[in-house]
Amino acid sequence: MKKLFLFTVLISALTLGAYWGGQRLCMRMASPGNAKLGPNWYTELGLNKSETEIFKKQDNAFRQETNRVCMELCRQRMQLLDLLTQNADENQVYQKLDEINVLQAALEKNIVKHMLEVKKQLPAEKGAAYMAHLRQQLEKSITQCIHEK
Repeated sequence: MKKLFLFTVLISALTLGAYWGGQRLCMRMASPGNAKLGPNWYTELGLNKSETEIFKKQDNAFRQETNRVCMELCRQRMQLLDLLTQNADENQVYQKLDEINVLQAALEKNIVKHMLEVKKQLPAEKGAAYMAHLRQQLEKSITQCIHEK
């Protein structure tokens, strides 16, 4: 009985660790190009004070919604892993995978929608600078992934 209790505690701790680690990983992946936006970036983009406030407000709302979807993705992925671990019926596994794909598509659409909204609200040159920054961050991310292999 004591071994079963310890095993349950260990599994719970691992699940919780994966959940919180998954949140950080998911948020990193969900940020457009893993963009690291901060006060210096707003200045580099040439945003005035009112533009910065609008941008920050929009970005905060975007990140809250993205975080919600990311956490649901993490939960769904854990459920998929549970199904695989339990040798569940193949149909159940593929159904769960379909649910994950729907969430992933919703996340991608939300990211693109946010990028388009931000770009639309900025003057052309600032919008171009914003997109160039995101592209640079994405290229940097891709390079890191290639070198991790």
